[in-house]
Amino acid sequence: RELDTYQGQLLNYIIDDKGVVLIATFGLRHSTFPNMVMGRALPATLSIRKKLCDELGVDCHIGATYGKAYCGCVGGVMRHDYSILGPSVNLAARLMCSSENRGILVDGSVEHEARSKFIFKSLHPVIAKGYAKPVPTFEMVEAVERYDIFTSSIHNKKTLISTKFE
Repeated sequence: RELDTYQGQLLNYIIDDKGVVLIATFGLRHSTFPNMVMGRALPATLSIRKKLCDELGVDCHIGATYGKAYCGCVGGVMRHDYSILGPSVNLAARLMCSSENRGILVDGSVEHEARSKFIFKSLHPVIAKGYAKPVPTFEMVEAVERYDIFTSSIHNKKTLISTKFE
């Protein structure tokens, strides 16, 4: 329901050694929007966490990253799966499982994209596979305000709808 509201895609729902894992994406091929991170992905992340905690009493930990990844079929002709692969995907999993994660951890690229509308607390960098240097990590504390952007074609202007986040 929340992914649909913010136009995200549910890729996988897995039960494994980490518990119940939901893998969602924003911006798969042919579904990118202006301000994808700030206007859709992070508000959806906050909303999903709030719903799981408040409505279901589920403690959840979220890792969110931003970067290029391979999205497509993996496997052979007879047996294959649609998957998303890449360093940013691996980093999201590492952030989700981090002992420092008390709710939502993001990488430096997410923090950079959204620092004007969200409050982040800097944490220790993590060493991650696929990255030459330690990766800066941040805890997403809260939204400064709810931020949704919808484009309007009237005179090539964008309409920004902004309300307080509750």
